[in-house]
Amino acid sequence: MTGTFQEKTNELIREVGDDKLTGSVVINQVYAQNQHESVHFKHPHGGRAKYLETALRQQEYNMLRHLSSNLRWLRTAMIRNMETLSREAARHTPVLYGNLIASGRPMVKDNGALVYDRLPAQGRLSDAELKAQGRRTG
Repeated sequence: MTGTFQEKTNELIREVGDDKLTGSVVINQVYAQNQHESVHFKHPHGGRAKYLETALRQQEYNMLRHLSSNLRWLRTAMIRNMETLSREAARHTPVLYGNLIASGRPMVKDNGALVYDRLPAQGRLSDAELKAQGRRTG
């Protein structure tokens, strides 16, 4: 291996660039944030509060390791990480109707430009759909 650490770092920056790469998972239901933040809610059908945060904390080491081992393919690694986060969040999501589980929408932006956006299996429910669902089970 030749070259100093700084030379190798500069070479890597030239290869992969220095853009800002961000990933996110949005649980796209109107009540998702309330379910996530309300630690006093009971979830008799499974799931828990802080479902997205729990998934991230459980997967952060694996995601960082995956990114660092794939520096030349960061976009692909970030997409995979956001898909993993979406899937793992679903494992912790409260299960009353099943809407939150299927509502994960992973996205990745590279320097502010959207490069990946997978629509959720369950679209955002309208107020009327939420009310109708509540009547069916209430």
